[in-house]
Amino acid sequence: MKHFLFLLLVGSFTCCSEPGDTAVIKAYFKEVALGAEFGDTEPVVRKWDIDIHISTAGNWPDHLRNELNLIVGELNELINAVDILDVDSTQAHNFVIFIGNPSDYVTIEPSAQPYVGANYGLFWVYWDRSRINKGSSYIDPVRADTQVWQKHLLREELTQALGLMNDSDKYDDSIFFQGRSYTTSYTDLDKNLIRLLYHEDIKPGMTWAEAEPVLSRLLEDASVLD
Repeated sequence: MKHFLFLLLVGSFTCCSEPGDTAVIKAYFKEVALGAEFGDTEPVVRKWDIDIHISTAGNWPDHLRNELNLIVGELNELINAVDILDVDSTQAHNFVIFIGNPSDYVTIEPSAQPYVGANYGLFWVYWDRSRINKGSSYIDPVRADTQVWQKHLLREELTQALGLMNDSDKYDDSIFFQGRSYTTSYTDLDKNLIRLLYHEDIKPGMTWAEAEPVLSRLLEDASVLD
C-alpha cells in the first residue's frame, strides 16, 4: 500500500498552542498521526520499526545538505526506537530525498507522477501491516525559490514521512501546518508528537480507541516528553 502527501498552498490561520496541555497533545496527535490526509487509508498509527537509511539524489546545495544534517540530528535526539542515518548513495537505503525537477523525481517514484506537477514538495511512503518500510520525498527548488522555503519543505516532508502524515490548520507555527509556511524548526508540540509516535508503547496499526488510553498513561509520566 502506498500513501502520498503534498504541500497545500492556502491562506494562513493563526492559533496558539499549549504544548504541555494533555488534551491539546492528544487531540493534535489524533489529527496528525491517525490515517493520512490523502488516499484511501484506514485511520491507524503508522510508523517505521526499522532504521531509516536516507540517500540523497539530485542537486543538493550546501544550505540543504547542512539543513538535512541538522534535521537528522534533531530527530535522533527525539526518537530512541529507530536510528535515522544519512548514507552514501551507493549504500543500501530505504528512503531517498530528491532535490530537483519533478520529472526526474518520478523516475525514482513513478507512482507520484500524477501529483508532482501541482506540488513543490511531497513525500511517498510504503507500509506493510502499518509498518513503514520505504519511501521518498522531493523538493522542487525552482518553484520553492528561497532557501528558507526549501529548508521548510525538507523538514516537513521528512518529518511527515515518519508517520505524522496529516496536515492541520490549527497552529501556524507547527511543521504540520496546512497553509503556506516557512517555519524551519519544531515547536514543543511538534516534538511531543514525534516522541509519542516513536514511544515503544505506541504500536503500528493501533486505532484511536487503542492508542488513546496509552497516550493518556504516557502523558502522566513527565519524563516521556523530556
